[in-house]
Amino acid sequence: MDGPYVVGEIGCWAARTEVHEAAALGQASTLRRLIQSGAPVNSVAVDSITPLHEACIQGRSQCVELLLEAGAQVDARNVDGSTPLCEACSAGSLACVRMLLAHGAKVNPALTSRTASPLHEACVGGNVECVKLLLSVGASLEASDLYHGTPLHVACANRHTECVKMLLNAGANVNASRLHETPLHYAAKAKQVEMMELLVEFGANIYARDQREKKPVDYTALGSPAAACLRSFESSPLALQQLSRVAMRNKLGTRALEVIGQLDIPKLLIGYLCFHSALSLVWYPAGPGLHLDASSPTAHSVVWGPAGPGLHLDASSPTALSLVWYPAGPALHLDADVGTGIKILCFQLEVCPGLEVSPGLEGSLLDLGGLSWTRGVSLD
Repeated sequence: MDGPYVVGEIGCWAARTEVHEAAALGQASTLRRLIQSGAPVNSVAVDSITPLHEACIQGRSQCVELLLEAGAQVDARNVDGSTPLCEACSAGSLACVRMLLAHGAKVNPALTSRTASPLHEACVGGNVECVKLLLSVGASLEASDLYHGTPLHVACANRHTECVKMLLNAGANVNASRLHETPLHYAAKAKQVEMMELLVEFGANIYARDQREKKPVDYTALGSPAAACLRSFESSPLALQQLSRVAMRNKLGTRALEVIGQLDIPKLLIGYLCFHSALSLVWYPAGPGLHLDASSPTAHSVVWGPAGPGLHLDASSPTALSLVWYPAGPALHLDADVGTGIKILCFQLEVCPGLEVSPGLEGSLLDLGGLSWTRGVSLD
């Protein structure tokens, strides 16, 4: 290596060393030899970059392990205030992130005017597994940096819908503000229709105005899918069941998943409150008989059939169907070959008039408002 082999501890400036080079290139055997010969692992180069920073930037997990075992400072900061964990999250190296956390790396290092948190960095790159791990060890959902806002802002700006889902389900504030801009503003600017729908489902305020007095829809092109999405929510607000879910989630905050999972309510409702399943309704008022077959939308998990003609389910009925709500009314017919993925719960205190259950469905349970029936389809 050209130039002097200058070494120094944290806080001292030094030229880039052979340890830096080996760590950056992933040369584990060379790095091991250097460490064994006494080369310092906490020397700093320009911008206060340590060998551990170098290894994490490149996702060199073997080198990260060697450096940590040799005493590398796990929370060393570079000139921008970034720690090795920030760099590993930015690189999307789950192995490096795991090792750093196992050696005591701070998941929520203090932010400076120039730094983002590890969770911000993971969201910038859409590194879903890193986001999941950070959330599991208590990463702050509301940490806000000067330039980006919260991790949710970052995930929306960078069009990473899966990260957005994780953050929202973990309890991130869907209406967090950065200069009065909400995550929905960011999603609208990015023209992400699915993301906008998701944010609104979690309670995003479609009427929020930024410092320029603009709503999210004002950042969409007239007639575009993004504009149509937001206009549809203006004309058709969330249903009461959705608003109730949002209110409960907001009240519970980051403890929502933990608390909801302990509630003594049907699994279907737990899934709905946790946004694990859609509780959308196929409304079936009085009218001709309803037949669900292979062409029926699999996203529907509820069929609500007030009094009206027969409802027919057979082998071709969508297996994603989770709940058929069929208050007192004419015949509900279940064929013997009805799809086994269908789960039925009838909310009423007496057996539906004209209920027909074909032979061959023994062994599963149809719950009729507290009455048990040993034939039917499975009920979780």
